[in-house]
Amino acid sequence: MTSPLRYRWFWLLLGFGFILAVGIASLVSINLSTHFSNQDKLIHAVVYAALTAWFMQIYHGWPAWGVIMLSMLVMGLGLELLQSLTPNRAPEALDLLADGVGITLAGVVAWTPLRYTLMKIEQVLP
Repeated sequence: MTSPLRYRWFWLLLGFGFILAVGIASLVSINLSTHFSNQDKLIHAVVYAALTAWFMQIYHGWPAWGVIMLSMLVMGLGLELLQSLTPNRAPEALDLLADGVGITLAGVVAWTPLRYTLMKIEQVLP
């Protein structure tokens, strides 16, 4: 079910921009300074939680949430497979697991009032 967002097209465009940015960042060589082991797994979980939650605010309820969650997991798998074709990146099963953790977290958050964040933002927009 679609949420009653006035700027739905804008939120979708922004969301697809975020997906494009994640795709690019997943395939280019990025040197992040690590402060603890497996920091990249935390980044995977946070990014996929944010992306999934973003689209779950635009489309409410089941089965839309299931489609969004599955789509994000497929995207994560696809990007991991594409990394095997790049010279400086390598696919990792734990990255996909971290993606799944983030997606699941977004699914839990979707049952809270946080799912109305974009609607609340729109209330203060002209």
